[in-house]
Amino acid sequence: MRKLWFNPAFNQSLRLTLALILALAAAYPLGLLAPTALSMLALPAVLVSALDQPSPFWWRRIALGLAGFILTSGLTATLTHHLPGILPLWFALLGLLLGSLAAWGELAGRLGMGMLVMAVAGLATAPQGAPWALALNFGLCVLWLMIFSALWYRLWRHYPLRQSLSAVYHSLAQILLARPGQLRAKGLPAEFDSTLGTQIALCRQQLLAFGRQGQIGPLRNAFIAAVDLQERLQATPHPEQTKALFTDPTIFPLYRDWTRAVSARLRRLARDLAQHRPLQSDDRHQALAEPLITALTPIAEGGGPRGMVAHYMMDNVRRISRLAERVAPLYQRDFLPQPEPDWRARIRGLWGWSSPVARGAVRLAVLLGMGAAISQHMGMANSYWVLTTIVMVTQSSYVATRHRVGQRAAGTFVGLAIGALLVWLGFTGQAALIMALTLVPVTLALVRQHHGLTTTSATTLLVLMFEYFGIGGDTILLPRMMDTLIGCTLVFAAFRWLWPQWQGGRQTVLRRQALAHLHRYLQLVLMAFAGKPVQPVQLARARRLAYEQGISLTASFQQMKQEPGYRDEETSLALLAQYKGAMSHLNAVVPFARRGVVLADDTADRLREGFDRAYGVLVSSQEGTAHSWPAELDRTSSWLSEQLMQQEPNRAGFVLYQMALLLERYQRLSGLLGPKTAPEQGSPPADGS
Repeated sequence: MRKLWFNPAFNQSLRLTLALILALAAAYPLGLLAPTALSMLALPAVLVSALDQPSPFWWRRIALGLAGFILTSGLTATLTHHLPGILPLWFALLGLLLGSLAAWGELAGRLGMGMLVMAVAGLATAPQGAPWALALNFGLCVLWLMIFSALWYRLWRHYPLRQSLSAVYHSLAQILLARPGQLRAKGLPAEFDSTLGTQIALCRQQLLAFGRQGQIGPLRNAFIAAVDLQERLQATPHPEQTKALFTDPTIFPLYRDWTRAVSARLRRLARDLAQHRPLQSDDRHQALAEPLITALTPIAEGGGPRGMVAHYMMDNVRRISRLAERVAPLYQRDFLPQPEPDWRARIRGLWGWSSPVARGAVRLAVLLGMGAAISQHMGMANSYWVLTTIVMVTQSSYVATRHRVGQRAAGTFVGLAIGALLVWLGFTGQAALIMALTLVPVTLALVRQHHGLTTTSATTLLVLMFEYFGIGGDTILLPRMMDTLIGCTLVFAAFRWLWPQWQGGRQTVLRRQALAHLHRYLQLVLMAFAGKPVQPVQLARARRLAYEQGISLTASFQQMKQEPGYRDEETSLALLAQYKGAMSHLNAVVPFARRGVVLADDTADRLREGFDRAYGVLVSSQEGTAHSWPAELDRTSSWLSEQLMQQEPNRAGFVLYQMALLLERYQRLSGLLGPKTAPEQGSPPADGS
């Protein structure tokens, strides 16, 4: 029962259903049942905008959402009464303005789409009463849902954060469990784990939203420990040496047993976080870490590159085991404050047609204007269904939109059929209302599972609600099918042929941003090794930004593979492999930077100058003016090799070893970014780590 109670889908359904039931219970003795039930049409806007999910500046976001919901629904209902002829222009204007909010980030973009949902709700409910009375009812409903959600989260001790942390630990367990098999097969994947990156970003948002509330300390420590684990799992000093080391017949069984034990511990932590159990230390997996460390020790003492890798991996095993045991960070640091958005820069960025947000906003404006105009021209009653389809199907990319189109169409058709069957069976009047309310928790539970199933349940619910209000009946079924088909066709055609934003077109920008963040991360690391003051939180933030760019590159690549006409998979995968490998080398040496390891002045200066020059080559390669790898950088590589020959196998030697490998990564990246140096067809993506 405890597992069911804290299931994310069930708990969300229970939270929102209880809030709606309490609102109806309070409205019934006051004779306000019908307007209160009608105001619940604001719920889809809340879900689309994720307004009920904690985020930085949560109550400011709620205030903006409330104001926007009231204005868009009230103005749309007023225009429907008095100036219905300008509705196409009105919806086009809303699409342009609200679609542009995506320039301020994902949450702002979702809030804009939520306001569009409320505009469509205002169109749908305009015949039911005075426009501004309806709009205020919507606002009161949303405000009540927000207050109830905040109290719910406080009562259940930061429930969303616990669920998000649970998902992170479960993903980390899966990654660690898969490592032995990956090393024995093709090596570690070249792509970043997009799911884990999204989960970590969500945890960070929610942690910033809850601030320093009571009992947040253990959850904060668990989050930082998860980030440390992710960094440790991504740190691979030398992919080929690591693979050879852990697939050795004498070491592989020990490594496999240890990963299984730590993975089991991480899954237990995920369960305890999700089910609100206290996080306690557990050292059962340590018994399997010691034999692995003992087996690696003779190799580490043998010196050379293989010995360096073995020594580092011994330390990695100890620290991963410690993180899993204590659920506490390896070192304490605070979060940097959430920066305020630069409004002027965001607005300036919208003016250029090269901006994906600007093109997306114009596309959305055209879609909404066309949808409203087609509905009016064809004389469709209740044309809000076409607009609802457009708003709910539109996603940020062609691939996501294509998937949503199929799910929406199938879900709507099935939902209409089920709704018609229920009406035919006699579910009218109060019976229709009761059945619709029964479907509310089912629909809310399906939101996290599958959009098609959610659409089926929601469509059935709406048919019954409209039957209760006397709007629908079986006469609306065929028109609604036509409306859905029109909306889905318009959206698919627009994303396919109307200023399409293929991910291949974004690669130049994404690669430039990724390499800039990677090099900034490297610069901070080299500053630390030069003895200059660098705060641990600065290193952590630089690593996070570079990691998030890797996630963006991975997400773009995964979408590109599904887009029509894409032919550059090998080059993109090889670039991802080299970028991820470079991140691995930096992650491997960052702990030494935090512990105060300092290189000789001339060594640190020459490394900085060499990598700055190498980064300049990468920039010129991206701009199409690539030239051969400079001879000066070849001399830097030779110098690094000489330093390694003379260096003792200590921490400073390991740093130089990683810098030599990183410089090789830069050289490979320059070749891949050059106009005529893509890898041959069918060649493997080198050494993803």
